[in-house]
Amino acid sequence: DGRTFQNPGLLGQMLQQGLIVAAAISVAMLVGLMLLNNRLDADATRGEGLNRIESAESLINTWLRPLLALAVFGVYLLLVFWARRVTRNLSFFDRDTLDTALWMWVIPLVNVFMVYRHLDRAWKGSDALRRSADWRKGRPDFWNLGFAILVVAGFGLIIYGFVLGADTFEAAIDANSFSMIGYALLTVSLLCASKAVGNVIHRQRTRAETFA
Repeated sequence: DGRTFQNPGLLGQMLQQGLIVAAAISVAMLVGLMLLNNRLDADATRGEGLNRIESAESLINTWLRPLLALAVFGVYLLLVFWARRVTRNLSFFDRDTLDTALWMWVIPLVNVFMVYRHLDRAWKGSDALRRSADWRKGRPDFWNLGFAILVVAGFGLIIYGFVLGADTFEAAIDANSFSMIGYALLTVSLLCASKAVGNVIHRQRTRAETFA
């Protein structure tokens, strides 16, 4: 009848591992900023010049920040591809899929909602215990919801810390403090996303076995 089911676990497990790696790099950023703030505080106490700020931040800006950006970008592309795949799997269960314009995946905030919406649709539509027409009213996945909220809050604080500036030691420490909170939230959001992916994989596999 033209319906196809693509195994969500093969690519999904790679995605989960990528999310965990990105979370680990985010933790490294958090630790790096903590150490940086300690160094800046010591430099300020000794009356060092402001050029010490740029010197102290060089390791983070040269290595950790670009590495994290690359990791997040990579797992996002994989997440988009996987989310679209598991949503298309709903046709195998005789449930509506989602047709989303590609431009919606590249607009900040909108793309977060798109990821949440696709995972939410896949989560609810793959519920083996809910076969009635009101399947869309099913309970949302807490982990998916946590991901959507925390990733927005995390990136918001990271961006705020970045634009806050570092004209003085005190300003640099304050900016780094906001960034540290942001990276902590980002770390948790990535782990929530990994758990949400695993939940969808389990539901779709279970539903495919009972539906076949």
